[in-house]
Amino acid sequence: MNTITVRPAEDSDNEQIMQLSRRCYQDGIISLSVQRTPRFDTLHRLLDPDSWHYVACRGAEVIGLVGVVHFPAMLAGTPCTLSFMMDLRVDPRYRKGRTAFRLVQAAIEHVLASDADRTGGYTQSVPPGR
Repeated sequence: MNTITVRPAEDSDNEQIMQLSRRCYQDGIISLSVQRTPRFDTLHRLLDPDSWHYVACRGAEVIGLVGVVHFPAMLAGTPCTLSFMMDLRVDPRYRKGRTAFRLVQAAIEHVLASDADRTGGYTQSVPPGR
C-alpha cells in the first residue's frame, strides 16, 4: 500500500513513535533528544493534559508525527490561549514528499477547530547542502 494517511495517534502507536523519534533526533547547533519512554507523549501531557498528536502512516507503519499543546498566556496584556506545534518528525525515507505538509495541515485544521487564540511552532533552518 503506497497511500499515506494522517490520523490521530493511538496508544497502540507508542512503540513505532518511539522508534521514529530515535531516527529523527533534532540536530543543529544544540542537538536534543528527549527520552520518550515509556510513553511517547509524556512531555506533552506534562505541559498540557489535553495535548494531542497526529501520525502519518504508510500502511501500518508510522512514518511521521506532529503534536500540539495548548496553554494560557498573556499577549499584549490580554489573556489568551496559545497553541504550540511540537514534535514534527518525518522518517528520513519520506522527507522528499508531502508527508510533513499533510501533518502540518492536519494540525492546523485541528487548532482552528479548538479554542486557541494564536498558534506557533519551532522551526529550524537547514544549511545549504544538508
